[in-house]
Amino acid sequence: MKEKSLNLALLTSAMIGMLVLAFVFDILLQALVERNSSQGGLDQLLVWLFPLLQLLWMVAAIALVWLMVSSGGFSRWVSIIYMVFGLLILYSTSFLFVLPVPDSYYGLIEYLSPGTFLYQASGAVAAIGIFSLAMWKPAKLVEAEVEAAQEPESNPVDEVEDEGADPASSASA
Repeated sequence: MKEKSLNLALLTSAMIGMLVLAFVFDILLQALVERNSSQGGLDQLLVWLFPLLQLLWMVAAIALVWLMVSSGGFSRWVSIIYMVFGLLILYSTSFLFVLPVPDSYYGLIEYLSPGTFLYQASGAVAAIGIFSLAMWKPAKLVEAEVEAAQEPESNPVDEVEDEGADPASSASA
């Protein structure tokens, strides 16, 4: 029971960590773009940092998928949490335009607009949640598969040799 709750906490905190990482990258890039525009010209740091941040974000996304796949037997709630949080953040810009919200919330559009790391991360989290929900297996089934894989298999050569032997000779011996 402790392992399941620890697994749930680990997967949920990994999702939150990936979203926070994307948000920090967006803030960093925005600060560099503002600094670049105030100085005039193109800053070399921005040219090299953007691909590096994109690479780091993709490594985090792949690590999150690996963590989800390798921790078999997780609760279905993990997939639902990923899907709901991802879709909520992904469509939050649309909600801001459709729903009556205070004007102060429109500042979020800067970080939730298409093309930002947070927008990409929320899409990735939603896709991971939908995929893992479609591929979800109950923990008992995963444990049974692991036990079946660990059982030693019988050697087919031994079975052929046993079939060729005379049952009467083995009984008299």
